[in-house]
Amino acid sequence: MVATLCFAVSVILACYVGARIVRVGLRTRQASELTVGGSTLCLALGQVSLLAAREWLAPGGVALGLWILGFTLVALSVPLLAIGIRRIFRPDASWAAGLAAALSVATAVWYGATLWLGPEAARPTLLLVWIEVVRIALFSWTAFESFRYGVLMRRRARLGLAQHSMASRFLWWGLATSCQCIDSATGILSAAFLGQSMLQLPLGLFAASSLALLASLSLWFAFFPPRLLTRFGSNRSGPPGAPRAPAHGSVGSANRILWEPIR
Repeated sequence: MVATLCFAVSVILACYVGARIVRVGLRTRQASELTVGGSTLCLALGQVSLLAAREWLAPGGVALGLWILGFTLVALSVPLLAIGIRRIFRPDASWAAGLAAALSVATAVWYGATLWLGPEAARPTLLLVWIEVVRIALFSWTAFESFRYGVLMRRRARLGLAQHSMASRFLWWGLATSCQCIDSATGILSAAFLGQSMLQLPLGLFAASSLALLASLSLWFAFFPPRLLTRFGSNRSGPPGAPRAPAHGSVGSANRILWEPIR
């Protein structure tokens, strides 16, 4: 019951954050916002679709359709996030473009093989390890860039050149992707040593849903922080004359800096 509640709240939060980011992207016509928001939305909806196909519906046409939809959305979430991270943090780095392309190709191979083999491939197999390794690489890259830039922003905030609240928001994003990385790593360990998905174990299901909830909360705090967090960051904005954080969850400079290419 607790695991189900955690999972439900995490999906609702992820859809909320993803949809708002996509809405901002449609308004500003910025590819970075559209890709990161689209990735968040695809991953949340894809997981719900896969869960519905496996647990809630009897085998048949509807279940198969949900299974295909779920795997398609999960597959799309990887290249979307890879492209977004490259554009935000490493827009001019050729190695970042190569890494994003490699992650996208690896995901496409997994997707094609999974569809060819059918729903049975959803069981712990080499394909499961394949996609989890890809996700670990992607989430580790995202976490590294977020933490790196968060630390940089904190150093600038001490000099009055940035906001403490903005530095914290990058750190929240790093925490969110770290939780996703841990979830993928435990999935590999479960498949390798136990021969079954972590979601088939009561303790594993609780751990996975808790990580998902923490990741969704961290994404919310990163992109659309509650008023309390914004005020706390404003009160710690450094020496006199340092820039102040804007009002609650605005789509102004507080969010915009998350999308501007970091050079």
